[in-house]
Amino acid sequence: MRALVIRLAVGAFVLSTPAAGQTTEASDTAAQRVCAGYVATITNNNGLATPTLANARTGIRGCEVSGPPVIARLWSFAGNNVAELNRLLSLAEQLRDRRILDTLVLVARRQTAPEPVRIAALSALTGYFSPNRTFGSVNELRLQVFGNPLSRAMHYDTLSGSVPLPANAQSTIATVFRDLAKTDPVPSVRQAARFLRQATYYIAPTITPINTNASTVSLVYVCANRFLLRNFLDIAVEIRLDVVGTTETRKIYPEAAPTTSPGYSEMKFNTKNQGTVKAYFNQQLLATRANANTPC
Repeated sequence: MRALVIRLAVGAFVLSTPAAGQTTEASDTAAQRVCAGYVATITNNNGLATPTLANARTGIRGCEVSGPPVIARLWSFAGNNVAELNRLLSLAEQLRDRRILDTLVLVARRQTAPEPVRIAALSALTGYFSPNRTFGSVNELRLQVFGNPLSRAMHYDTLSGSVPLPANAQSTIATVFRDLAKTDPVPSVRQAARFLRQATYYIAPTITPINTNASTVSLVYVCANRFLLRNFLDIAVEIRLDVVGTTETRKIYPEAAPTTSPGYSEMKFNTKNQGTVKAYFNQQLLATRANANTPC
């Protein structure tokens, strides 16, 4: 991950990737003065949209020490202004720091927060989960269709904050998606979280929290070598099928269970060989069904 640095030129600033010998806010006094000015401007203007404030909010993304607390505070007090939320989304995606991550998790979970703010926080968390898959605007997440993968965003340089992300950052974010998809009272938040839960499973299936037990999937014998697999999980996952006593094995991807009755999806499949079928998820045996050798 490449860092952004501040270069001073005739009283102005630009953000760029570092060249040999260049420094960032943590060790450069000139950069520290510039960042201090950004912080003062943002803090003293109390969110007023002035040109000076706009410049400060652009520049603060290059301040790896003082920038994250300011951006976290802006998220904590964000309102319904979509244009402002889009700016915050861009800041969060370009300056990656644990303090920002912790705030995004709190905002996404806070049921009293305005709905657009929570959608924006979920969008930003997606970028923290996978930096090359981000949303360009708050409303972009609303347009996603459940079951589709996350599209790749145009890559841009990011800066690591002075407080690095924890090793379990992806797991924390995946848990947020799971919890909100399951129980959040706001339909649009629940829908967005459900989409992200499925989409991030495609990226990191072993990190996505999935509660597997005897009722996760079931197998139904139909006739001959025909079976049905019923998936009760809220997302589509990879299931391995083995035919006992043979070398036959295959992988299938049953659709996610619907949110309405009957509460499960069904997928038909045939085996080449006659024998008992076993269904596995991540090496865990979930279901077994014998072949009754009944003609169709």
